[in-house]
Amino acid sequence: MRVAVLPTRNEAMALPGIVEKLRCRVDTVLVIDDDSDDATGQIADQLGCVVLRNECHQGYGATLRRGLLWCHDAGAGTTISIDADGQHSPVWIDEGLSILDRGADVVFGNRFAKLDGIPETKVLSNNFAWDCVKRCIGRSPICEDVSCGFRIYGARGLGAAIGSDAKVTSGYAFTHATCVSLHKSGLRLDVVNIPAIYFDPVHGTHVTEMHDFLTWLELCTPLKADARYWLDCMRSGQDFLLRFEAWHSGAKVDVIARRMNQFVQLSLHG
Repeated sequence: MRVAVLPTRNEAMALPGIVEKLRCRVDTVLVIDDDSDDATGQIADQLGCVVLRNECHQGYGATLRRGLLWCHDAGAGTTISIDADGQHSPVWIDEGLSILDRGADVVFGNRFAKLDGIPETKVLSNNFAWDCVKRCIGRSPICEDVSCGFRIYGARGLGAAIGSDAKVTSGYAFTHATCVSLHKSGLRLDVVNIPAIYFDPVHGTHVTEMHDFLTWLELCTPLKADARYWLDCMRSGQDFLLRFEAWHSGAKVDVIARRMNQFVQLSLHG
């Protein structure tokens, strides 16, 4: 059985188009409705999806984990995690499945093989996350994009993802936590390059997203002290300096993180 897992919150408008393109590629479309304020759950029902509903807002990580657990219990042979807002196109599944068929246990979506047109703050924030993951696993991750929610799991890969300590985060850092666990699993990991799609102007990383990432770093990674300092700065509204390794050059770069209302914006220092 091949299942597409869509963690959703208030995606009533985008959902029909995504589901329509998924029907010919998977056996089951699983929608986990994270206590939406709109008709997301009802529309998913009408579209013939399997629907799980969170009784209260749980967050992206907890919602996705619930979907992955359902797939594991149902005996899914292939599980595809894909965003419901249209940032991930179902057509990417075709190439990803061909990579899985060649022996991979997990295929990671990688939006940063080419950086043309991607806002600087997004390049820097994802590069920062990549460097943190690298320091956690002790080597470079298989691709630049450790933050992408588009992944294709074989049965062994799915088991490694849900059996990890990623359950400690209910937010977006679930993606990074599972990335670390999968790199430590000894399974075969591969990559499918995909475009980066942004519908709205990019102001930075949302404060809640950055907070969840730094909290995960503080709780269960070797970067506890650094993460605690970064969290204190962010909470107080103070700018803080990040130094991390650039993806392609290996050189250290200095980056200023600045809170701008509900976003944290990153820019090169000096």
